[in-house]
Amino acid sequence: MAANLIPDNPAPHCQLGKVYRWLEQWQQAREQSEICVSMDPNSADGHYRLAQIYQHLGQEARSHQEMSLYRAASQRMADENARRDETMKTFLYTIQK
Repeated sequence: MAANLIPDNPAPHCQLGKVYRWLEQWQQAREQSEICVSMDPNSADGHYRLAQIYQHLGQEARSHQEMSLYRAASQRMADENARRDETMKTFLYTIQK
């Protein structure tokens, strides 16, 4: 219902993809997960889950492609977290002076 009410938001599609995956309804899981990552291409979790779905469906090349996208998204997230940590350390150092 949420995916229909707010179709421009990736979160309902991502969650629906997870539900279909748990229910082993692989085609529906693939469809919703593809929508999820197309709307949120920086979602490491979305790419990882889609890679798992492709692997289950026997689409090895697409699974490998999604794993590459997962690694890139994870690295961006790690870089951003490191940048935030550095900014916080700089801020704390500055206010202590």
